[in-house]
Amino acid sequence: MGNALRSIMATTGVLLLGSGTLRGRDMDLSVGIGTAAPSGGLKRWVGSGVGPSLDIMESFDLNSGAFLRLRLGYFAFKARGNAAQTLALPESAGADYPADTSNQVFGFTYGAEYLYLFRPKVYLLGGGGVEYLQATRLGSIDLTSSGQGVAPFRYSAVSLVPYLCAGLGWRFNPHLAFEGRYQYSSLKNQTRGVDLRKQGFSAPGTAIVPGFSAPTATLGLLFYF
Repeated sequence: MGNALRSIMATTGVLLLGSGTLRGRDMDLSVGIGTAAPSGGLKRWVGSGVGPSLDIMESFDLNSGAFLRLRLGYFAFKARGNAAQTLALPESAGADYPADTSNQVFGFTYGAEYLYLFRPKVYLLGGGGVEYLQATRLGSIDLTSSGQGVAPFRYSAVSLVPYLCAGLGWRFNPHLAFEGRYQYSSLKNQTRGVDLRKQGFSAPGTAIVPGFSAPTATLGLLFYF
């Protein structure tokens, strides 16, 4: 498993920076385990609770205290929510309806980061890449004002967007480091269909999902192999 991951990350690095740039460089495979905290618009979606984060990374020594790191990351959040949902019923304009839901967000990221060791064990990092972000809302929505009662509903809004990140790390020894990282991305404005056939509608309703910023702050331990 480790050799397969190392091969995939190294091959991608070569494709990113040119066929000869990383050839022969020293490489470190690492796994990061930590917690992520939401901020900005993401915090309004899932509250202030933290969620898990997991990263698989390959670092290439560029010499003179500089490193290139490729990172495949995952984070997730889940919280109860009662914010009103904007919903357009068939053949009607959108309106806000009371809702009782579970809100879930998860993201997969893949990108490259530049690390600079400015003290013997302390480094700065900055980089970016692409993020797959999915926000799901499921529960019940109160359509009493439209004469339909309470209805179950579910939708998932997705975006494939760029992200930027910056952070600070402390490598205790060759096998362990502690790192803090801030990452910024966003979910795009979109609409999603909602099945309302149990309420007697012949066509789906349309959930209107306003876009929101999705920054996260992550703290975690990195284990090097």
